[in-house]
Amino acid sequence: MKAQKKQQAQPGKSSKPVQAKPAKAETLESILKRDKNFEYTENGKLRCKLTNHEMPATVENYKAHISSKSYKRAQENSYNIEEYQ
Repeated sequence: MKAQKKQQAQPGKSSKPVQAKPAKAETLESILKRDKNFEYTENGKLRCKLTNHEMPATVENYKAHISSKSYKRAQENSYNIEEYQ
């Protein structure tokens, strides 16, 4: 028979897996205070100042837009222009 090793708990270490605390859900207002490239339109939509894209004002739409190729390209171009002004 094969001898099985018993796992002994070490002092100060938990045998339970450590779970990360869930992150606080950010509100659109708190995001827009940090990100000056977005604003609300008169009809309540969210508008990107770099791409002029308008979208329904939700956190999901904001996150989708900032990960888009057009936003990233516009952001790079805005930094390049600022260097030479």
